[in-house]
Amino acid sequence: MKALVQRCIGLKRNAACMMLSNLTYNLLRFEQIQRIGAGSAAGGSMALPA
Repeated sequence: MKALVQRCIGLKRNAACMMLSNLTYNLLRFEQIQRIGAGSAAGGSMALPA
């Protein structure tokens, strides 16, 4: 992941850049898992119980 080195100025801006990078990675990873169908093989659906 390219976000290991941040070039933003300021702690808050740098933290926000890291959060956006992590969110993007997590969304892409979730989409990959859903595409291959591994979510259902890992113990059922990912829906919250009623």
